[in-house]
Parts: sequence; C-alpha cells; structure tokens
Amino acid sequence: MLGWVSMMIYGVGYHILPKFAGKFSKSPKLAELQFWIANASLIVMLLFYSMNVLNPSSSYTLIATLAGVAHAVSIAIFFYNMLATLLPARRHRSDKPNYPLRKKMMCRAMAGILTHVGHAVSASQETPAKEKNRASDLFKIIEEK
Repeated sequence: MLGWVSMMIYGVGYHILPKFAGKFSKSPKLAELQFWIANASLIVMLLFYSMNVLNPSSSYTLIATLAGVAHAVSIAIFFYNMLATLLPARRHRSDKPNYPLRKKMMCRAMAGILTHVGHAVSASQETPAKEKNRASDLFKIIEEK
C-alpha cells in the first residue's frame, strides 16, 4: 500500500500541481533522484521485511529500518521540491526597491502637478513667487505624511 499510494501522490504532485500553478518544476533532476530513492528503498524494505518474517534476524530488521529512513528522506525531497516549485521565490535584499527615494520623487512630482493644476485653475491670479512658496509648502506637507 505504501508504494502505490506514495507513487500516486508523487505523480500528482510532479505532474498536476505545477500545471495548476502555471510553473515548471523547480528541479527535475531532484525529482528523478527522489523517484529512484523512493523506489529502491521500497524494494529493499519489502525484501528485508519479508526475510525478517520468514527468518527473524536483527540485521534484517536494521536493513529494513534503514530502507524506511531512506524512503522518509525521499518524502522530504519531494516536499522540498514541491514547496520550491509552488511558493513564490524570495527576493534578495539587493532587489528591494528604495522606498524612501521613490516616496520623495513621488512627492516632488505630485507637488509639481498640483502646482500646475492650481496655476491653471487660479488663472494666474498669484505672482510666480507666491506659486513657488505654495508648491514648497505643499511639498513639505506631502513629505511629512
């Protein structure tokens, strides 16, 4: 039962889940390694477990247990590969945008746009010096927020 069910889960995981996510498998070579470890460990576990039933020996039990551990390792490889495939990649610190600089640039652009809009609405009722002061006051207000 362990081999059939686990192979079905691996098949669904490697074939269907990446298609649903619209991605390719993170590591096809790791998937192949996981497949071979899982199959070999199941065969060894079945063989030595059966031999232990027919002729009990501590060495058969030890080998069957090690094969079970190898199968557990293959399950861990499967989960790692699936999580690496389905979860979004983490951004590196150097990829982080410079938010304070971006905020400052946006504030200046908004102050300039609002100055021009205000200038068009007021139809030049103020002197250019007053407009410049109003823009710098607006820039200070936006930058504080």
